Amino acid sequence: TTESRLSYFDGEGRTHRVDLSPECPRLTVGRSPQSGLPLAADDEVSRLHAVIECVDTHWTIVDD
Repeated sequence: TTESRLSYFDGEGRTHRVDLSPECPRLTVGRSPQSGLPLAADDEVSRLHAVIECVDTHWTIVDD
């Protein structure tokens, strides 16, 4: 299998990397501390802002 990785910068400019795996095919993104990828410092992000899902062999982002 091919590894997939999501990279993003936080509010202080630090780089973060999240490994994506078909074994865990759904990752929530939002301000909620329960999010798989919490973005609590960004006031423009909703509690459940988006979902990253593996569909077959492709990763997709569903924006709420």
